[in-house]
Amino acid sequence: MRLTVLTIILLMPIFSIAQSVKSLDEQPDRVVITLEDGKLHLIPLSENAIRIQFGQDFSNLKRELILTSPVDTPDFDVSETSSELIISTSGMAVHVNKESGEISYANSSGKVF
Repeated sequence: MRLTVLTIILLMPIFSIAQSVKSLDEQPDRVVITLEDGKLHLIPLSENAIRIQFGQDFSNLKRELILTSPVDTPDFDVSETSSELIISTSGMAVHVNKESGEISYANSSGKVF
């Protein structure tokens, strides 16, 4: 347990390099946010699960090993405030800070988890 916590703490600076939002592309099955160093894909999988993928080139993705059969995309909404983008389903929401690219998760009541 301590090793896991220590690993997370040591790796946090690598994942917390600020990346401001450049553009937003809402697609039928996902939201693509362009950041300074790549693209952030937010893909709703169910009412309580949103997949997050970050990369520069998504043209040669390998075959999925976890989700092998197609899933129906749940209804999701995209909203925007002056400081963040919010992608929400009926069960959860993902907040993306426009300045830093920081991601946070909240339940349907708005409580961050």
